[in-house]
Amino acid sequence: MDEALYRGKLGSPKTPKLEREVSVGPVAQRAIEEGRRTARFTGRDDFMFGIRTNSPIDLHNAIAR
Repeated sequence: MDEALYRGKLGSPKTPKLEREVSVGPVAQRAIEEGRRTARFTGRDDFMFGIRTNSPIDLHNAIAR
């Protein structure tokens, strides 16, 4: 499922051109897997970098804090 995050809100990308796959190298992949093993939220749709409520981090709030 492709999702866009804007100001803490999830939605669909505005155009198909904005949908893309991102390649991740082996070192980054191992770090992601390790992070998933030690994460508080481990569901398939949970955020890797989220706040205590398993919500996405709002960049504007994070910067303000």
